Parts: sequence; structure tokens; C-alpha cells
Amino acid sequence: MNQRDGSPNGSGVAVRADLVDRYGLTPMQHGLLFESAHGGHPGVNVQQVVVRLPEALDVEALRSAWRLAQARHDALRTRFVWRGKLSPVQEVYANGALD
Repeated sequence: MNQRDGSPNGSGVAVRADLVDRYGLTPMQHGLLFESAHGGHPGVNVQQVVVRLPEALDVEALRSAWRLAQARHDALRTRFVWRGKLSPVQEVYANGALD
């Protein structure tokens, strides 16, 4: 299902003009979203690694690498929309924001 016109998607969240695709969640994603939205234990299904780098970080090189990864992998440009929807969806965008 594609929607590229930038109109609201029924969730109160504006659809960006660079929307590429929209599709439903997998059963596992439904379960994780339900657990998270209904008072599950925060951080239970989150994997995070924190490291201390001994040298200075080249922020521009990191941004460039992240943009290349986003360009190659749709999952890094995907958001989940569920508020105000009968069934949650994933929205894939052509461009990822580095905000």
C-alpha cells in the first residue's frame, strides 16, 4: 500500500512526502508493541551497547556512514504508527532523518 501525497494517515501524524511503502506488522512486532504500549517492563526488549572510545569521534564520518547504512537498509528508515489506527502499520521512507 503506497501513499505519497503527504496527507494525514488517520493517526494524527502527518505522512511525509517521501513515504515509499506501508505495511502491517509481523506477529512478533504486534506482540512487542502490545507489551510496550500496555505497561510492559521498560527496556526488556531493547539491546543496547555503550562503549567508551579512547580517541576523538569523527562526527561527520559517523553521519556519513549512518546515511549509507540507511540508504541500503529499509528497516533503518521505517517507523511504526499505531495511535488512532485499527491496526498498526510500518511506514518506510525514502530518506532517514538524523535528528
